[in-house]
Parts: sequence; structure tokens; C-alpha cells
Amino acid sequence: MPGMAPRDSAVKTATRRRAAGASAGNGKAPAAHPQLTARELDVIELAARGLTNSQIAQRLDLSTYAIKFHLSSAYGKLGVSNRTQAAVAYLNFRQGGLL
Repeated sequence: MPGMAPRDSAVKTATRRRAAGASAGNGKAPAAHPQLTARELDVIELAARGLTNSQIAQRLDLSTYAIKFHLSSAYGKLGVSNRTQAAVAYLNFRQGGLL
């Protein structure tokens, strides 16, 4: 967007995507998950793509503390104990499997 700082533009794009129901990474609307919030799904998706907490925080314009909080919350809801298990659960869910 002309005259707008890159970060402001990214935040506006993410906000528009969220309002339209799209996920953080691919622009497709994620299927609703009965346990996870939209933000937790965004964070898990980006983690599953291999981004670090710092990269996820920058992309979503959040603090790394917030990313750790969302990951921890998602781990508890999914019954997993680490990032890899959460990524596998997320990918299975996206392919129509159960979490």
C-alpha cells in the first residue's frame, strides 16, 4: 500500500485475511477446529512450515512471548508435548484427519 510502512501493510493484510477467515500462510480459509483458536491455528501452521518463533512473531506482528503462549496452549489442547507433534497433528487435520 503506497505511503505505508512494510510492517503496517503486512498487518493490514493479515487483518483482512483474518476477517475473511483465511489462514496466515496460504490465503485459504482453514477448516474450523473445535478446540483451537484461529490464532493458535495460524501459529501452528507457520511452525509446521518450519518458521522459528521469532519469524512467526514478525509475520503475525506479535511478540515471541505471545507465540510461545499460543504454542503452549495449542499443545495442551492437542495433547502433544512438542512442536513436531503439533505440526503432525495440524497437517493430519488439514488433510481431513482427526486430531
